[in-house]
Parts: sequence; structure tokens; C-alpha cells
Amino acid sequence: MKRIAVVVALVCLATVGFAGDLSFGIGASGSYFSSDTKLTSAGISQDVTTTEIPYNLFVYVESTNLQLAVGYRTFDGMTVKGQGGTSEVSAKYSYLSLAGYGKFPLHLGSVVLIPMIGVEYDVTLDATLSGVSADSQTLSDLNALWIKAGLGAEIPLSPSFYFRPEFLFGYQLNNQFDRDLVNIYKGMGFDDASILELNFELALLFGVKL
Repeated sequence: MKRIAVVVALVCLATVGFAGDLSFGIGASGSYFSSDTKLTSAGISQDVTTTEIPYNLFVYVESTNLQLAVGYRTFDGMTVKGQGGTSEVSAKYSYLSLAGYGKFPLHLGSVVLIPMIGVEYDVTLDATLSGVSADSQTLSDLNALWIKAGLGAEIPLSPSFYFRPEFLFGYQLNNQFDRDLVNIYKGMGFDDASILELNFELALLFGVKL
């Protein structure tokens, strides 16, 4: 249901958004992803933090006030930090990423600053943790919806071509995998459990105006 809602929202955005100048291009990004699990028992809290460095290759089409992108996001390896110290865990995940952003350009001479806000939905294609591959149900449970906001700076290279770095901050809504994990922790006797997932992303885009 969540996947259908995202697709419907992106289609609606496309219907109303592609009224300005059109352009398309390719991009690549690197991210710092952090998942902080907070466990509370008898008034004492402990944290387990997982960090990853995902990379994304994508294509996009946009107008003056809308950007739609489809990409392939992947990471290999994760770092887990808890009360027992820090360890490296063998993990490899890959996703199909679908994103839509509203754009609000501000013209400053030849450079255009572009505040952005939107959503990204990641469809899990493959997931392997410590050599164990996820089954189809787990892959579905790992699908994730993100709320993202940030800023781009468009730099013209010619009348038709441009380069744009973008910085995006993302907040992931807990997916089914997260919710199941919280229930497992509570079943183990913890009074409370929560998972906060954030992403800091730097993207580089190269586009051409139609």
C-alpha cells in the first residue's frame, strides 16, 4: 500500500510539475547513513548505532519546480557501535530508489540556489547480512520511505549544459523491519525501544536543458 501511495503521489506531482523548462541528466551520490537504536530498561538507556556508506547512481528529469529520479543505491559493509565496543559487520544491500522533489529556485547571478523538499522510496532488491541472504518477505519489509530536504547550487557550463551539487538530509520512517525489531526488543524485557534513521547525502548532477 505504501509503495502504491508513493507512485500515485509522484504521478500527481509529474502532472502538475512539468510546466516549466525541461531538462534531464545523470547523477551520483555518496551518503552517511546512521541508525540509532535506543533501548530502555529500569530507567537505564543504552544505544546501538549502525552506520553505512551507501552510493547511488541515478537518472533524472526535471522542470523548474519538480525533479523526479530513478536510481540504484547500494552499500557493502556496516559498522556497529554499542556498549561492547565497535565492530565491522559483513553486509551488502541494494535498492531501486524512486524520488520526487519540489524545487524552489533562487537566481543569484549566473548561479541558481535551489532549496528542495520531497520523498524517496527505496525498493530492496537484495540484502545479505553475515553471509545470509534475505528471503522475499524480509526484502519487502526492508523497503523504506524517506522524507528529504536540502539545497542545490546549479552552475551553468554552457547555455544547454549545467553542473549541480546537491546536499540532502533524510529522515526514514520506520519500515516493517524496524517495527518488528522494536517488538522483539520489547519481548526481550526492555521497557521501551525506538529506532531513529538519518541520512546525509552529497550528490553531483550533470544535466542538459531541452
